[in-house]
Amino acid sequence: LLRGVQFWQKYTSSNPKVHMVFADRKDLDWFKEIMITSQPNYTSWLDRIYNLAKDNPQMAFGGANGFDSQGNVLFFFLPGTATKADSPGWLGVGPHEWTHQAQYTISGDINKAPCWFKEGQATYFGNAISNNELTSWATNWKTQVQSIKYDLPTFKVMAKTDLQKWFEAHELNMPNNVCGPDGAFIIGGIAVEYLVGTYGFDAINEFLLELKKGIFWKDALANVASEPIEVILKNIIEFVLKIRDWAQIP
Repeated sequence: LLRGVQFWQKYTSSNPKVHMVFADRKDLDWFKEIMITSQPNYTSWLDRIYNLAKDNPQMAFGGANGFDSQGNVLFFFLPGTATKADSPGWLGVGPHEWTHQAQYTISGDINKAPCWFKEGQATYFGNAISNNELTSWATNWKTQVQSIKYDLPTFKVMAKTDLQKWFEAHELNMPNNVCGPDGAFIIGGIAVEYLVGTYGFDAINEFLLELKKGIFWKDALANVASEPIEVILKNIIEFVLKIRDWAQIP
């Protein structure tokens, strides 16, 4: 938790105002109107979120939607009909979105990072920061990993070659407006868990700083890890499979 808070404090300013839009399912049309008013030049990204929330009423959604027309940080939160105030996943939504904001601040353009890293870091950091007791971490993280059954049911039976294809499909050719859910949050989160555990928390920050220099993400990750990118990705995939077995996804 401390390292996550330090991550924000070191790289993000405490001065900007933050505007948040909070809506439940019966207020979805109001939510869309408010978002359009706040961001007149909105893209199809909003339509996609609206449709996802409408078609999946039980699921919770949140977003770091850049800035509003006055230049304020803009977040939105859409709890699902089954969302409880103390649900581990819901508790992690706020720090998840703050992590996206920090990613943007450090890298200058988070789209320079692959989809799996962008959502994976926010998911892993969000859950770790919102977990207030170390002894409960394993249980909470296992619950989150198991939630992948809702957005990527095939993950349970994916082989190593399937995961290789999945990572390739979720690189820079994965448009920002369609990054996730389809496993990006959880598989990416496990991948970042591996990177943090293997190379250290500071290496993640260095990776983002390398992106800001204009270094291609594969070269940037190889630089901070001091290992070939092929080795890194191979080890990530093996780790993902180990965590999948540990989580015992229903």
